[in-house]
Amino acid sequence: DLLLSLSNLRSSSRSILPALDVCEKEVLFALETALKQLKQMREVEGNILAKDLKARLIKIGQWIEVMQDSEKEAPKRHRDLMLKRLKDMGLELDLGDERVLKEIAIWADRCDITEEIVRLKSHLQQFQQDLEGEKNGRKLDFLVQELLREANTVGSKASELATTRAVLDVKTEIERIREQVQNLE
Repeated sequence: DLLLSLSNLRSSSRSILPALDVCEKEVLFALETALKQLKQMREVEGNILAKDLKARLIKIGQWIEVMQDSEKEAPKRHRDLMLKRLKDMGLELDLGDERVLKEIAIWADRCDITEEIVRLKSHLQQFQQDLEGEKNGRKLDFLVQELLREANTVGSKASELATTRAVLDVKTEIERIREQVQNLE
């Protein structure tokens, strides 16, 4: 139909396009070849994107371990620092005092990132599995949002500089992943 329309448009010029029945076989062959090449190119690009995304997921996993390790001793350091400050101010506290223990427990609970670490690892695992199967950009985009949400929560709870740095690195990688995921269909 397109060739016929073009033929009608160009009827006033010297060059006349051949009739469809004369060139239909060649046009269909060219179209099929172009579609096969497009599919192959998209598969190659998808594999390259998947490889890049997997490498970024490994980096994020390493930074999650840094977060987990750096926050492991945070409650003990916080307790020791609080007691030192109080002692420096001339205030002696009874370590058996329920109020002191309660304050330390509240702070320890508030800064506990265990749940976020578990969810981050779960999202990474799901992302990895989805990359191995049929790549669905929308589902991966959702996982990216969840990764970012958990990273932000860890950042807000972080009490250690190493954790804060790891969160910033994770968020940078998540943003790069988001850009790549938007290229997937």
